Order: sequence, then structure tokens, then C-alpha cells
Amino acid sequence: MGADSGSEASARFAFQQLKPICVPILSQASLTPSTTQKTLLLLEALLVTLRGLPNNSATFTPNLIKYVFFPISSILQRNPTPTIPDQIFEKCLLVLDFLCNEWWWTCELKEWGQFVMLASAVICGIDGRKRDDETKEAAARYLWTLMRDHSDDPADAPDTRGSKARFPDLQEYANSQKFIPVLGQTLNGLLGCAESPHLALQLVSLQCTKLLLSSYLPSHAIPSVLPGVVSTMGKVALGHGGTRGWQKGDVVDRALGVMAVAIVNGIGDEICIEEGAIKPAATRLEDLADIAQDLEGDASTPNVERTPASPWATPRTPAWLRGTASQLHIALNALSSLLSHPTPSALIALSRLSSTVLSSTTLTLPTTHTLLLSNLLTLSVHDLAIVADPSKESLKSILTSPIPSHLHTLLQMTHQNLSTLPIMIPSHSDAKVGHMAMQVVAVCQLAEYKALGAISAGVAQFLGSIGGIEKWGYRLLQVLEFTMPAIAPYASNAAAFLTEGDVYTPGFPPLEMKHVASRETRNALEKMLRALGAAGGEGSLFAIDWFVGVAAWGRGTTQVAALWCAGRILEGAGGVELEREPETDIRPVGKRFQQVIRSMVKVVADFWNSEDWEGDEDKRDDETAAADDFNLVEYRKGVVPLKTLINFDPSSDAPPPTSVLPSRETQSTLHVVHSLQLLTIASGIITTGFSPLLLHTIYPLLRSLVSPIPIVASTAQAALYHITRNCSYASPANLLLSNFDYALDAASRRLTRARLDVQATKVLVELVRLIGRDVVVRAGDVIEVCFDRLDEYHGYGVLVEGLVQVLGQVVAVVEIEEQMKEGEDGDGEVKAEQLKIKTAEELGRGEDRLDAFVEWYKHRNDIPGKEKAEDLGPTPQQARGLSKDDQANEERPTQPIDQKDDTPQPSPTQTLVERIVSRSIYFLTHPSPLIRARILALLRSSTAVLRSSPSSILPSVHKAWPFIVNRFSDPEPFVVTEAAALVEGLVTHAGDFMAHRVWDDVWPRFQKMLVALDQADAKSALAKRGRGGVGTESAYSVSHRTYRSLLAVLAGVASGVRLKDELMWDVAVACRRFLSAGAHAELRAHAREVYVRLGRGNPDMVWLVLCATLGKDPREPEQGVAEGETEAAGNGIRWPSHLRNENWDCAVDVGIVLGAIG
Repeated sequence: MGADSGSEASARFAFQQLKPICVPILSQASLTPSTTQKTLLLLEALLVTLRGLPNNSATFTPNLIKYVFFPISSILQRNPTPTIPDQIFEKCLLVLDFLCNEWWWTCELKEWGQFVMLASAVICGIDGRKRDDETKEAAARYLWTLMRDHSDDPADAPDTRGSKARFPDLQEYANSQKFIPVLGQTLNGLLGCAESPHLALQLVSLQCTKLLLSSYLPSHAIPSVLPGVVSTMGKVALGHGGTRGWQKGDVVDRALGVMAVAIVNGIGDEICIEEGAIKPAATRLEDLADIAQDLEGDASTPNVERTPASPWATPRTPAWLRGTASQLHIALNALSSLLSHPTPSALIALSRLSSTVLSSTTLTLPTTHTLLLSNLLTLSVHDLAIVADPSKESLKSILTSPIPSHLHTLLQMTHQNLSTLPIMIPSHSDAKVGHMAMQVVAVCQLAEYKALGAISAGVAQFLGSIGGIEKWGYRLLQVLEFTMPAIAPYASNAAAFLTEGDVYTPGFPPLEMKHVASRETRNALEKMLRALGAAGGEGSLFAIDWFVGVAAWGRGTTQVAALWCAGRILEGAGGVELEREPETDIRPVGKRFQQVIRSMVKVVADFWNSEDWEGDEDKRDDETAAADDFNLVEYRKGVVPLKTLINFDPSSDAPPPTSVLPSRETQSTLHVVHSLQLLTIASGIITTGFSPLLLHTIYPLLRSLVSPIPIVASTAQAALYHITRNCSYASPANLLLSNFDYALDAASRRLTRARLDVQATKVLVELVRLIGRDVVVRAGDVIEVCFDRLDEYHGYGVLVEGLVQVLGQVVAVVEIEEQMKEGEDGDGEVKAEQLKIKTAEELGRGEDRLDAFVEWYKHRNDIPGKEKAEDLGPTPQQARGLSKDDQANEERPTQPIDQKDDTPQPSPTQTLVERIVSRSIYFLTHPSPLIRARILALLRSSTAVLRSSPSSILPSVHKAWPFIVNRFSDPEPFVVTEAAALVEGLVTHAGDFMAHRVWDDVWPRFQKMLVALDQADAKSALAKRGRGGVGTESAYSVSHRTYRSLLAVLAGVASGVRLKDELMWDVAVACRRFLSAGAHAELRAHAREVYVRLGRGNPDMVWLVLCATLGKDPREPEQGVAEGETEAAGNGIRWPSHLRNENWDCAVDVGIVLGAIG
């Protein structure tokens, strides 16, 4: 009672809300121009009120529904249908749509049929008036409410007996002979609305079409409408109805859903077997017996035409099946362009369509299986997981079905794609090449499932000895032509990389393909080969070995492509990638796999031992071309010149020029790059097991690391870094230190006549640079080798230059280590006596120093007289000898006396450097200027190492001093610069030994060098221009470095030796230019140091020279001017006019110097 009273109260409340609106609508049922607007407002109010009430059976009782329906029916009955405005008709349909949510359960079947025909009339436009899209949308929604199964919503179903049988009753009524034409007309109207540009109308129309095909239209009538439905849905999905760009994803989803329902219900396996269009597949012996009986029955029974069940039915016969299958194949093939649709919902719909049709038409559409599998394979490798995952599951479900034909088709597709790629790649069809490559990837990824182990076996067979790799492999290699990248990779400093490997992470430079422009397509080809290797497992080792064998034939484009293919397949088989971080879990590798990799690494490492990699290249290429008889497609760009009759010349009628073959240098470089990548991949697979193979690979790595080609050096850096990480070393430096014996032995063997490699010296330089303080202990043998080779190859400049560079690097590293050791031990302080500067008083000059200078200046040009002989005192007149007592004492046995030698013994490092110096000075006269310069640099570095043991280097310097002095007359400026730097180093570390030698032998040459450099700077583009410009702008030019060394030498010897006044005067006059403001700051600093040290020995002379250059003393406001020696200034000082130079603005530096010397 309580529930009934509540329902009555709810219905009564609804009636009270609806009555004030329904009565006026009934009174305004007859539409006139004056009442149309009022009726429209009332209908809108009715809709608002209805939507505000609870939509359940308790509120909307049958009586209340009929009460609201009466005014609506009055409008539709009292007015001719064409005269009802679209807006009013739309509101009426919306009201009916709302009412039928509950009325669907209780209305009569005839009423339901009338409602369907009303909505269909509006949709089809047969009500006498063409309605707008909004009205059609309302009619379509009304039709959806009428035809959908409301029993799926148990909350809305009334609690009455037999309510769930409502939908079957409606289906039975709709399948009656009288109502089928209505369904057909409705379907036709819905197909028309599906092509409307109005999105809402499109969606609801497609929704109704799918419901109509799946639930109401009888199966015998679907073959009649199947072509039209599939054709319309294809147009809608592809957006051929006038829309620009891609169709909306929701529209594509519903259109393909309609197509799937139509195909399954129209030409599915079950319905065709039921009607006899095809025979069921034989899975048992009994099935074979039944097929034999059917064949006998068909032979004995005459052909009788089938009578259709209804006039609208199309019988399913084998002939009909063949024709319809071909049409469906064309329609489904047109949907392949949707694979590029940007909306995930469209891609998911295409995957669902392909899966549904493929699983439901295994027997009826055998020719379409390849197309549908292709769609699923492409979608299974999509970047979005929401697209790829359902496609993979669909493929797995289809391939694990009892029917094995799909798996066989899949393997055939893989073989066909690999066979088609060599034809598609030269045509520059990047999109097609990427599509086929990703399909192969998708097939190989399916091998991960244990239930699909047949795929892995098939791929392994394909890559094995019976897979025909000699045929498809050659074809693929001939079209994979690699080129150098447009932008050369930057090769960083190798030494910094070796010592800072943890900070700098190098990567492999990307390469380009001639016939593949897109990076995405190149990645797809890489993924394809990796996937083949992963699916084949150890079965792909034959293909890897075959590709490496092809690569060993030479350095042509085919061999480069073979290395690339071998590397990618090996990546897949081993589960590693070059640019991917290694996984924490080490993948186990079988013994056979390890043996193949070891043999492959030895073969690849032997590439660097080949004397002529290109010897048989042409022969091999000819044999390859003869073995392959298919025609490649030539792709050309540009305009093809046409010959006219006017320009026709029979003598010039020659065949078009063939395409220029890639240079051997480029292909040789790419061959090295791919070989290094292959070694890196091998190290990533066997990890620490690669360490013994460093005996064969460490020299190729270092040899490539010092290559002058940027891409080779960059690849070698990346390879060394990854091999270090794979072999569990902390840094590349540690790897080379641990395997130093391997590297030293390999480099030494390549400095013999049997296996001479001029780049081996650069490898030794890198090793010495890396070893550092351990060079004495571990590089003694290589030093001996260098000495022996210098004696053997002294006439070959290239080898001598490299060997000298090795020795120089040894000395440079030792110099750095000695400096670090001194800094740690505190022995780097310079002795006080070396820095001691003798003052003027110590040199014998007192208060009369100015008078003495004036007297000297007056008589400086006088001819010197004969000097008096110096009285040396008494001299011995006979030879000194031992007296008799001394001889007697000498014959007596004496006790040994311990004598202490205070001379420090040279360290092993100094001993090594001493040997290098003693053996290197003979090359100071070598014909090669570069070798002469390197020897001078080596000697300069040696002075710093041997400064604590002068006896180790000074004899060699004394012996080679004439050759060193002659280097100042060398025709090459950089040799002169190195000679000046050597003298600078000798002066710095052995000043007392070098002082007199500099003033006697070097200074005259310095004077000539200053004049020559001044003349050269006047013609140099790097020299400074303008007033007071001295030297060059750059601190790295030859002249600047020479000036710097010259000034440093003069500063070093200016204070340690008492100089003649003439010599000091020449130095002071010659170096004035470097005090100018136009000179480089570094040169000015050295020049100030020279004058300060000269001034501490003779301050008056320095004061005169510098002030005479300016014409005044910059410390005083007024001074005399240089008007000649006869004209005096205000203070009575006459400045020498020949010293005046107005171009040098050196007042600032002169003031600093004068202030320093007081």
C-alpha cells in the first residue's frame, strides 16, 4: 500500500505540473502564423518540465503518457505535415522521444510501428517537406529510443511479468513482410543522413544504422543492402562527403562499426555455411566423409535454382560470394589510408574492424586476410599503447585459433615484404618502405608469446642456411647505400675524453642513406633487422656470419651495407642497442653464440691488418651483380634535356651518363665506422667476456681514435666508452692501463717493415699521454723501439716525425709529473741565489755614476787604444812533481777514506729523459723543418725535467749548441720560434750556464730577428695597424711567440752577468717598441721586466734611453724637448734627438719602469 500510494502521489504531482502546459497546447493545436510562436514556447516549456520530473514508471504511468501524447498527436493530426514548421516538429519529436523511454514497454506493436514510420518519414524526407538537420537529428534520436533494447537497463524496466520478451516481439514484428519495406526505407534514409556535415546527426544516424543491421533487418535481406552499406560507410570514414582533412575519430569509429556488422551478418562464415555458399572446413575425419557424400549428392542431384525467402532477399550462392568478396576487398583496401589517421579512436576502430572481419570470414574472404593482417600488424607497433595493445591481443587471439592458415599467411607476408624492399627503396618511397619494415617488426614481436613459437622458428629458418639469404640478402645490400652526414660530427679532445670518461658521454654519430631521406624510415629499417635478430635468436647467427663474410671482401657500398645489417641483426639477437643504456639484468648467452661472436670480432679486427681492402672489390661486385638478375629502379632528379631537330647532332648521340659511383675514400670511412659499431655491439653482448678480445681490438680502437676524419674519431670515442662500460672498467683510461701491454705490442709490431703503419706513432702518443707518471716503468720498451726505428727510418720524414712526437710526448708528460711532484713536496721554490739581483753598488758604481756615464758617452765612438799587459806575477819555471818523501808515503798502504759525493744522482725519470736528449740532438739538422721544430720543443721540455741535475743535459746542450744557434737562421719561422723557446727554457733553468752564450752568440741574431720580424709584420694581415702598433693582435702568431721568448731570454740574462755598456745600450734601445701602448699586454709585461733588470744594473742608462724616447721624464711635469743636442730645456737636460720616437705611446710603461728602478 505504501509503494502504491507513493506512485500515485508521484504521478499526481507530475499531472499537476503538466496540465497547465498540455491544455494550452491542445487549444493551440491548429497552427496559424499568429499561434506558431506561442505553441513553440509551450512545447519548450513542456520539454523543460518533463526533464525536471523523475523518469521512471512510477511517475510516467500509461495514462499520464497518453495524456501528454494527446496534444502532441493533435498538432500532428490537425495540421498537414508539410505545413508544420521545423522547430515545432523538432520539439514534438523530442517530447515523443522522452515519453517513449517508458512507453516502449507498454505501447501496442502497431503503435510502435506507427512511431517508427513517423521517425523514418522525417529522416527519409518523405513527409512532403525537406527538414533541416536539427529536425532529422531529433527524429533519429526518437528512432533510436524506439528500436534499442531497453531491457539492458534493468533499473528502467517495469517489474511486470514477461517484460524481457518485449524486444524479441518487436524484432518479430519488424521482420514481417509488411514492415520490411519500412526498414529498408529507414536504412536508406539513415545512410543519407550519415553523410551529412552535421556531426550530431552523423553520429546518431550511424548508431541507428548499426542497430538496424544487427537487430532488425533479417539475414536474407542483408546481402541486398551489403554493397550500399559498405560503400557509404567507406565514404563516411574516409571523409569523402565534402569534409576537409581527416574525418572525426568518433565518426570513423561508428562508421567502421556499421561496416563490421554488415560484413559479418552478410558474408560471415556461419551464415554462408548455413545457406550452402561454402563448405565448412574439415577438422576431423568425419568431416571429410561428409564432404565426400555432399559431392556425390551434388553430382546426382540436378541444379535447381533456389527460391528466395522474400522478394527482397538475395540468395547466398558461390557465385554471389565470389563477386561480393572481390567488391569487399576493394572497399577494405581503400580503408588502408586510415592507418595514418591522427585520432586514436579511429585507429582502434580500424583494428576492431580488421579483427572482427578476419575472425568471422576465415573461409569466405581468404583473399582479404593479407590486407586485414597488414592493418593489424601496422597498428600493433603504433606509438600509442591504447592502439597497439588491443591490436596485439587481437593478433594473438586470431593466430592461436585452431585454423593455422593465418600463421602461414603471416610468414608469407614477411618473406614478401623483405623481397619487395629492394625494389621500393631505390624509388624513394619512404612511406611504403617504412610501412613494410614495421610490418616485419610486428610479426617478429609476436614471437615473444610462447603460444606463437612457430613464428620464431619460421624467422630462424628464414635467416638460416636454407632461407635463401644469398638471394634476398644481395638484393638488399645493393640498394642500401650509405653516405656521410651533411654536418660533420664534432670530435672532442681525445685526451680529455680518455681521462674524463665519466663526465663526457659520447654518442655514435648518425649516418645517412642515399635512397632513404626520412629519419623515421631509417629507424624503421633498423627496427626491422633488430626484430628479425630477436625473433630468430641463435638461428640468426648464420645471417650475421654471412653478412660479415660479405663485408670482408672489400670496402665498397655492398660491404658497408653488410656491416650495417650484421650489426642490427646482432643487436636484436643479443638484446642490446648502441644508443640504449644496458639493462641491469644480464641476458644469458649460449656457448655457440659466444663462439660466433669471438670469431666475428677477430675477423672484424683483422680489417685493420689488411694491406689493401679494395683489392678485389670490383671483382666481387661484378660477381654479385651477375648473381642477381632483377632490374633496379633508377631515381633521378632534375630536368631531362630534350633534343630538338635544330640541336640534333648525330655525333653527340651518346648514352646518358651513368650515376657517379661513391668515392672509395667515403666508403672506406663508412666501413671503419660500421666495423667499430659492430665491435661495440659484440662487447655489449658478452660483456666481461670481451676483455680477452682486447688483444685483437685495442689497436683498431686507438687507431681510429687518432684518425683525422671527424666521424671516425667520434665513432671511436663512443665505441671505446661503451666497450669500457661493457667490460666493467671505471673509465677508458683504466681500460687502456690494464691492457697497456696489448696496445704496446700491437703498435710496436706495426712499426716493423713487415707491417708498417705510419699511424702507429700517433697511437703511441695517445698511450703515453694517458699513462702519465707510469711512463718510465711501462714505456721503456717503446722508447727503445723508437730509438731503433729512428736509426732504421731516419730517411723517412713521416716516420721520423711521428717517432720524435712520441719522444716529445714522453718528455712532456714527465715534465708535468715533475711539476706536480715538486708542488706536493714543496721543492718547487727557486733558490734565492738564482733570483739575486746585483745592484749598481755591487757592480762598482757610486755617487759619480752620472759623471762616469757622461764621460763614456762622449768617448763612446773613439778608437780604443792598445791595452797594457796585465802583470800576472811570478810563474813556476819547472813542472811540479812529487818529492821523495811523498813518493814513499804514496807506496805505503793507506786506509780507505770515505768520500761523500754531494752531487745528486739522477732519478730514473731523468735518466730516461737524458737518453732521449742524447739520441735526439742529431735530428736538429734533419731536412724536415717540422722534425727540427719538434726536437727543439723536446729539448725545451727536457730542461725543466733535468734542472735539478744539470750534468745530465748541459753536456748535450754544449755539444748541440752550434746547431741550436743555427736554428735562428732557419728559413721556417716556426723553427725559429721553437729555438727561441728552447733558449728561454735554458735561461730559466740554467741561467749561469747560458748567460755568456746568450750575449755572445744569441743576442746578435736576436738583433737581426727583430729587424726581420718588424719587416714581416709590416706585410702581415695579422699585424696591428695604426700609430704605435707593434706585433700582432693574436697571442698565438709566430711573431708574437718569438717576441715573447726573446724578451724572456733577455730578462733572464740581464741581471746575472755584468754586461758591457755598449751591449746594455743596444738592448735598451732595441726593446723600446714593446713598451708602446699598441703592443700586446703580454709583450709589454716582459719588456718592463727587461728594463727593470737592466735598470738595476745601470739605472742611468735606462733612464736616459726611455726619457729620450719620450722627450721628457714622465714623472716630472716639465722636461726638455728633443730639439737637438744644442738646445736645452728648462732644467738644462739635453735629450738625444735620434732616440726620440713620437709613434710609440709608452709613457705609462716608462713611468712604471722608472718607478721600479728608483
